[in-house]
Amino acid sequence: MDTFRLLANSAGETVVLHPAGDLDLHTAGAIEAWATGYLDGRPAAVTLIDLSDVGFMDSAGLGALIGAWKRITATGRTVMVAAPTPQPARLMRITGLEGRLGVRATVAEALEEVIPRRSHAPA
Repeated sequence: MDTFRLLANSAGETVVLHPAGDLDLHTAGAIEAWATGYLDGRPAAVTLIDLSDVGFMDSAGLGALIGAWKRITATGRTVMVAAPTPQPARLMRITGLEGRLGVRATVAEALEEVIPRRSHAPA
């Protein structure tokens, strides 16, 4: 059995949620519970879900991801999904959710969209 971890870190006004392990029937509840606690607190303007360490995602995992996306975006906040490994990426692509969930190829690409770059121009 795969060990599942769920970490959340701040990057400016963005919270990066980083699940690691299989996101399936046995672990999907962790995403749901996190979203509930997150929304009860002080959620950031942008939530980035980093799937770079999720090797497998089934329909329950996808459902939990969609549920979190719906709940967070319903509050007027932005949710992006980044760096899915091949199997989750394929699942989101064949279900037509890749565009809907705002999937980006890398975490860096997603963060570039939401964290303004500091100007290095001379003053």
